[in-house]
Amino acid sequence: MPIPEDSCLVSPAEYARSLMAKRLPAPCSGSSTGFRIPEDQYNAAMLSINALQRLWEYAAANGKLHAFRSRANLIELLAEVPPEIVERFFFHGPGGSGKTYFMTEVVLPVYKKYCPGCTRGFASQNSAARLIGGATFHYMGGLTRQQAMTGKKPSFEALRKAKLLWAHLVLAMIDEASLCDPQLHAVVSDRACW
Repeated sequence: MPIPEDSCLVSPAEYARSLMAKRLPAPCSGSSTGFRIPEDQYNAAMLSINALQRLWEYAAANGKLHAFRSRANLIELLAEVPPEIVERFFFHGPGGSGKTYFMTEVVLPVYKKYCPGCTRGFASQNSAARLIGGATFHYMGGLTRQQAMTGKKPSFEALRKAKLLWAHLVLAMIDEASLCDPQLHAVVSDRACW
C-alpha cells in the first residue's frame, strides 16, 4: 500500500510523538517526557523508533524520502544504507508494565507507515498473536502442528515460505517471548537465517 506523498515529510520520531499525544493521557508540562507516562516507557518507544529515524534522516540527506512510499523503493534504500543503522532491541518488564501497549499503539503503527509491508508482530500463543495483530512463532517458522522442532535444514517448501515471511522484514516484534519453548525460539531463528 503506497504512502501519501506528503506523509514522508514528518519524521518517524515526530509521528511517534503525535501518536503518543493521541493515545496517551494529555501532555503534562511537569514531566520530562511531556506526557503522563513513565520516562522509561517513553524512552523505550523512542529507542524503538531510533533506527527508523536514522534511516529517514539518511534518506532526507540524500534526497530519497520518496523511498518510503513503496516497499520496493524502501528495499532499494535499505540495500545502500550503512550497516550501523540496523539495531536490535530486547525490552522486558513485569506483566502490565505497558510493553505490548507501546509496541502496538506507537511503534508498530510508525513502522507500518514508513515501512509498508515490512513489519510483522508475532508471539508464542495464538491469543497474544491476535492481540498484536500478528502471527504465532509456529507460523513464522513454517512449522506444522505436530512437526518435530529440529535444527535440520527445512524442506524446499518450508524454505520458500520462510523467505516470503522473513526476506524483507524491517521490524520483527516478538511479544510474550518468555512463554515460548526455547527450542521453538531456536528453530524460528534457524529458519529465519536459512
